Amino acid sequence: MGRLAVVLAFVLAAPLAGAQTPAGPAGPAGDVEDDPAFARQPQPPAVPVSVPVPVPVPVQVEDEPVPDPIPYVEEDPGFSPAAPTAAPSTSLAARTRRRAPPPDDSIGIGVRFAYKTVAIPEPSAPPAGGTEPPFEDDRFHGLCLDVYPIAWYARIGLSTQVAFEPRQNDWFATEGLVLGLQRPTGRFTPFVEGGAHVGLIRRTFYLFDERIPAQTSPTILWAFHGEVGVDARFGRGSVAATVAVGLQRSSFFYTTGIDPDKLLVKDDTAVTLKVGLGY
Repeated sequence: MGRLAVVLAFVLAAPLAGAQTPAGPAGPAGDVEDDPAFARQPQPPAVPVSVPVPVPVPVQVEDEPVPDPIPYVEEDPGFSPAAPTAAPSTSLAARTRRRAPPPDDSIGIGVRFAYKTVAIPEPSAPPAGGTEPPFEDDRFHGLCLDVYPIAWYARIGLSTQVAFEPRQNDWFATEGLVLGLQRPTGRFTPFVEGGAHVGLIRRTFYLFDERIPAQTSPTILWAFHGEVGVDARFGRGSVAATVAVGLQRSSFFYTTGIDPDKLLVKDDTAVTLKVGLGY
């Protein structure tokens, strides 16, 4: 009985469901869609729309100075990414470096203040049986100031000398021109130089006979000298010690009582020593 009632209910419900469901429109293949919400609606054809293209208008801009770009400064280089190492440029490696001028410590001294000693003779007595009187050497001790406006491989300067002789209080003062060559090597600078000097010297100028003493007075002095030496700098400073040994040929005038109007010239060559400081 139960199964029969269920069959009858199913048979009666089927026609009722078909009558309540409306028929949908037919598709292109004759199929009918069950849900009208999914039916395809016809779409109108698309109409092309023309958009006007704007024409660029030239705008005149006044020239303004362009500010320099602000350089990039890293606040903390420790947090910046490591830049890739650039390969060395062969063009830079091929370039030759310019020769830099020598530093000051490799140039010779420009000013020298030194002690100098030299022996210069003078007539000591009237001539006995001849025209050449006996001579006696006197040693002069003096100071010299040498200034070199040019002091590189060539040295050119002026030399001022003043010296005294303690036995008879004689003296001489000269001014000269010096020329030389040197080799600046930094701490030690060997050199060779020569010069010519002219000035005055107080010597025995006139010789009388044995009854009248000799007359001592200034006379002209000229001298030529040659020296070899070395300048040695103290550490890395600009002060240097200088030592030079050379020869000086000194000449001056004198006369005797035999022929007072005849001037004689006394020439003498002696060793010189110069020790001083320079910078």
